[in-house]
Amino acid sequence: MTNNAKKLSPLKNWWIFTQERFHPVSHFTMLFVFVLFHLLMSTPSKRLDEIPLFNGLFLYLGVVVFYYKLRLYDEIKDYELDCVINPHRPLPRGLLFHRDLYLGIVLCLIFEQIFFSRFGQNAVFLLVIAQVYSLIMYKEFFIRDIIRPHLTTYAVLHTVVTSFLTFAILGALKDQNILEAYIDRDNILMALNNWLLFNVFEFGRKTYATEEERAGVDTYSSLFTPYGAFLLQLIQTGLSSFCIFTLFYHSEMTLLRKDFLIIGLLFIQIIFMLISALYLSTNLVRWAKIYRSFSEIYIVLVFLFMLALIIFT
Repeated sequence: MTNNAKKLSPLKNWWIFTQERFHPVSHFTMLFVFVLFHLLMSTPSKRLDEIPLFNGLFLYLGVVVFYYKLRLYDEIKDYELDCVINPHRPLPRGLLFHRDLYLGIVLCLIFEQIFFSRFGQNAVFLLVIAQVYSLIMYKEFFIRDIIRPHLTTYAVLHTVVTSFLTFAILGALKDQNILEAYIDRDNILMALNNWLLFNVFEFGRKTYATEEERAGVDTYSSLFTPYGAFLLQLIQTGLSSFCIFTLFYHSEMTLLRKDFLIIGLLFIQIIFMLISALYLSTNLVRWAKIYRSFSEIYIVLVFLFMLALIIFT
C-alpha cells in the first residue's frame, strides 16, 4: 500500500476509487436518463408528474448500485493484468484490498435487492436473474482462458448483462412475472437497444490513435485498425437506431412525430459520423479522445432523444 493510502480513511479510499473508476458526474448522469426513460415508458400516461417519487428514487439507486458492482468485478478480474500495464489503478497500488472489494460486492448485491423489493416479489426474482448472470460474468463464464484473448466476444458477453437488468427494471415497473417480462415486445426491443448502446460505450472506450497504442495491450483499433473499430461502432449505432424506430413507430403517429423520429435518429447518426471522420482522417490523439468521450455521450444523447419523443410529441 502506498504511504498516501495508509494515511487516508477507508471511506476516503472508497471515494477516490469511485472518482477514478466510476466517475460520478458522467455515470450518474448517464444512468439518470437511462432510468428516467424506463420510468416514462412504463407509465401509461407518459407524464413526468405521474411518476411516484420514491419509486423513481429506489429504482435509480438500485441501478446505480448494480453498475457500481460491475466496476468492482472489473477491478478484481483485471488485477493481474493491471499490475503489469496499469499499476496506478486502485487495487494494484493498494488503495483498496481484495477483501474490501469482495465486501463491496456483497453489500451491492444486498442493496440492489432492497431497492428492487419495493416493487414486489416479481421484481426480486427478475433482479435475481440479472444478478446471477452478472456473477457468472464475473467468473468469466468459467472459460477465462478461452474468451480472454477474444476482445469483442468477451465484451458483448459482458454488456448483455444490461439486457437482463432492463427486463428486471421494466418487469418491476409493469409488475410482470418472469415470463411476462421476457415475452413483452417493448421490453425485448428496449433490452436489445440497451445492449447495443452499451456496446457503443465499450467499443468506443477502447479505440485509440496509433500514437496512444501500447505494446501487449489489445484494443479495437489495434486489432481491427481504426476503420475496423469504427465499423464495429457503426453496426451498433445502426442496429440501435433500427430498434428505436421499431419501438416508437406506428402508422397512427402524427406526421410531426414521424418526422421528429426520423430526423432525430439521422441527426444523432450524423454527429457520430462527423466525429468518427475527424478521428479516422487525422489519427490525432485529440480526436481519438473526443471519439472515446462521445461513445459515452452518445448513450445520453439517444436517451434524451427518446425522452423528448415521449414528452414532447
